[in-house]
Amino acid sequence: MNFEKELNNFSSSNNNEIIFDSDYQPTTRNYFNMCVLGRQNIGIIIITETGYSFGAYFSEIIDNPANNNNNVFNDKDKIFIFTLNSPTKPLRKFQEISFSSTVNKKKLQIYDFTENENDNYIFAVTSAFGFWKTQLFDDNSGYIYYNISNFFEGNLKSQDLVGTSNEFEGNNTYFKIARLLVVQFYN
Repeated sequence: MNFEKELNNFSSSNNNEIIFDSDYQPTTRNYFNMCVLGRQNIGIIIITETGYSFGAYFSEIIDNPANNNNNVFNDKDKIFIFTLNSPTKPLRKFQEISFSSTVNKKKLQIYDFTENENDNYIFAVTSAFGFWKTQLFDDNSGYIYYNISNFFEGNLKSQDLVGTSNEFEGNNTYFKIARLLVVQFYN
């Protein structure tokens, strides 16, 4: 994997392995959940159709969405987002700003198992981005939260992550996801 050394440094790990790869596994909510639930120290990496790549890291155990209080992280050092390939932002991680004042402390939103494999919403990173259509290369398969720069350091904008923005202020930016990876980090 490209950027392996940097990702290991970001996560304070020595090793990693890919536990989900949309090139080889189905992009359904149930399959995604089976790959991530019960794991910790994971990175979710999105690669866009235009070659931008970015993601989020979570150090705590990813809990089952059937639990009411799942995936609440009370320490801002346990989650961050990062850029891997962006012409406007160098490879780096971005910590959350004003963590204690964030209304929704559920940082990784994993949606409950479903009988309908076509249900939208695979996951979301609160105040950052998400994958909400199960079809890769769909014009709207991924989105960047319109107000991301208010929640993460570095004046991060949708242009930095996907190379485009919504022309209407206050609206999310939608983009095509070409590939989705989940990486497990460990020592």
